[in-house]
Amino acid sequence: MDKDRLKFRLGAVANISFNDGTIVRFAPDIRIDWEFIEHFFLYSSILGGKELNTFASLSKDNIYIDPSTLPYNSYTPADWTIGLKSNVLNCLTFDLFGGVKYTQDALFDYRYSGMKFDVGSGGIIETVDWMTRPVVNYANLDAFAWNVGARVKYKLDDVLNASLEWKHEIRKADMYGGGKNVVKTNRPTDALKAQVEVKILSQLTLHADYFMGLGRGTILSFNTFAGTSLDLPPYVPTVSEAVTYSGKLSDIHDLGMGAVYQINDAVHLRVQFDNILNRRYDIYDGMPAQGFHFMAGVGVNF
Repeated sequence: MDKDRLKFRLGAVANISFNDGTIVRFAPDIRIDWEFIEHFFLYSSILGGKELNTFASLSKDNIYIDPSTLPYNSYTPADWTIGLKSNVLNCLTFDLFGGVKYTQDALFDYRYSGMKFDVGSGGIIETVDWMTRPVVNYANLDAFAWNVGARVKYKLDDVLNASLEWKHEIRKADMYGGGKNVVKTNRPTDALKAQVEVKILSQLTLHADYFMGLGRGTILSFNTFAGTSLDLPPYVPTVSEAVTYSGKLSDIHDLGMGAVYQINDAVHLRVQFDNILNRRYDIYDGMPAQGFHFMAGVGVNF
C-alpha cells in the first residue's frame, strides 16, 4: 500500500468538568483517508465528546428557547461516519456517506403547555401557554441515530459554482416508554439543499438556493388541569398528570435568490430575496417562519 495514499490519525478527546456529574470523560478521535484508486477516496472517522448546552449556544439555532430552564449537557461516546468520494473530473466531485451516532442526553425540542379538560366528559377545553409567548423546551434523552446521504459539487473556473446535497436521518429514543422509538422534531428526516452561483460579469454575481425539509414533527407535553368551562381562569390544578403527544410539522420548501455587485475591492452592494414561494410553515410548533421577504445593503471589507 502506498503510504502517500493513506492518511491515518489516532487520538482521543478528554473532557473535564466539575459541575455536572462525571469529572473526566474520554471519546475517540480517529480519522482515516485512503485513495485506493486514483481520484477515488474511502474515508472514515470515529469522533465524540461533550457538548455544552448553554443559552448562548442554543440561541444560535433557536431564538424561542424557554429562558426559565436549561437542558443538561450532551455527551457523544461515538459518532461514526464512512464515505466514498471522488474528484475524477477536475470540475466535478461527488460524495456518498453514511453513519451512526449514539448520544447521552441528546436534545429533543418540545412544546410544554397546560391542558384544561372537562371533568365530566374528559374532553379537552383548551390549551394554555405558561408564558406570555410560546417557547421551546428541550428534553434530554439517550438517543441512537443513523444517516445516509450524497453530495455533488460542480465548479467551472470562476464562472459557475453549484452544489446539491441530500441527507436522510433517523433518530430513536425512549420517549414514550417501551424501548427506542423514532422521535421526530423540527429537524427534517429528509433534507435537500441546492445552491447555484453564477458570475455573469466581472463585478456581478447572481446566486440561488433551495432548501427542502420533509418528515418534520413536534413533541407536545402537557400538564392537565381540571375545569368545567372556558370561563373559570386561572385553571387551578386539581389534577396533575403529564401527557405527551407527537405531532407533525409542515414540510419546508424555501427558495431564495440574490445578487452581489462588487464596486471595488472594499465595497459591494447586496440584495437577497428569501421564501420567494411564500410558503407557510412553522419553524417550531406555533412559531411561524417569515413569508416572502427581502433585504438590501452595502458591505465594506477593511
